[in-house]
Amino acid sequence: MPVNARIGLKGDIADPAGNVLYRDEFCINVGWVSQGEKIWYPAEFLKIWDWQVVRSKDPNLRQVMVKTAMRNFGLKVERKPTVVRQQPQVEFGNKNIITLGANELSDNHAS
Repeated sequence: MPVNARIGLKGDIADPAGNVLYRDEFCINVGWVSQGEKIWYPAEFLKIWDWQVVRSKDPNLRQVMVKTAMRNFGLKVERKPTVVRQQPQVEFGNKNIITLGANELSDNHAS
């Protein structure tokens, strides 16, 4: 199971439709801002402790991963994998999950 960087989706910025605008870095979507834009963090700033595949109705994602992780620069994902908190006081709701997906994620990553 991968534990550090370079495990996710290529790109560090996505538009509201989820299209990746920049493809130089491997990044992870950790939620949504109020306007519907995805929030991306570079994968090298996340250490993945646990993960679980959940079903996704989003045709742009092959898989959706629920993460329990810790980010060195302020992001903490608690033992409840769908609760994501970013300091100082930006908090995502329980419906937001950290996602990996699109064409970069293969099925064998979920084992």
